[in-house]
Amino acid sequence: MVSLVLTNVPDSGGLIFARVVASDAAGNTNVSDRTFRLRDVAPLVLESLTPLPDSTAVALASPIVATFGKAVDTNSVHPGSFKVTRGGVVAAGEFYFANSNRVVAWLPAASLVIGAEYTVMLSAE
Repeated sequence: MVSLVLTNVPDSGGLIFARVVASDAAGNTNVSDRTFRLRDVAPLVLESLTPLPDSTAVALASPIVATFGKAVDTNSVHPGSFKVTRGGVVAAGEFYFANSNRVVAWLPAASLVIGAEYTVMLSAE
């Protein structure tokens, strides 16, 4: 049996390649290469959101942009996890990604309503 102890493993996960070489007293040698995939356990941190909360005088067709500290899994962003509402009604729009998927932006399908208050909800669904 061979034990492998990993230290200083990054929270962001990744791949680790290991080569195990075993020899016996008779000089027989066996080499085994293995690849281990480590899970990403670092939390996703929102670094910025534009426009800022309680902003006024925002262009009616401007995107809502969320910037994160690391890449976002694009499959996790959908209307249930990034929602823009006005009076409880979901506003139509589409998502796009930038900066190696660290930036998620929502672009309204039509100009937003002048003087209306919108709520942006981000969740980890």
